Amino acid sequence: MLLRQFGPLKCKPNSIKTALEYNKVYKNLPASSMISVAKHFGVTRVRVWQMLNLLKLDPKIIDYLTNLADPRENNYWTERKLRKLIPVNEDQQYPEFQKLLESFKEPGKGQILQQAVGEFGS
Repeated sequence: MLLRQFGPLKCKPNSIKTALEYNKVYKNLPASSMISVAKHFGVTRVRVWQMLNLLKLDPKIIDYLTNLADPRENNYWTERKLRKLIPVNEDQQYPEFQKLLESFKEPGKGQILQQAVGEFGS
């Protein structure tokens, strides 16, 4: 636990960047289909569908997440968290995202979250 707490933080893959990469391949393949994209990346068709659905988020959210530099914040925005925003009405997505962002940036809460992830996430 001590090594994890004081060791270097691993930056997990950014879900939005992955989704954008899937989308790029999807649009550039001659016979675009989720199956062909899945074969290209070695994943299932359903996985491609899940990732492409992330691009239904408000463009401001996508832009914010694409430009993250802080590994801790990048790791906070899991695919699971982002998927919960997709069914929210388009005009309410960004305000909901801002609420989540505030809960991340609230002093002390980020440390509690990091400890919980460290204890239960691995």
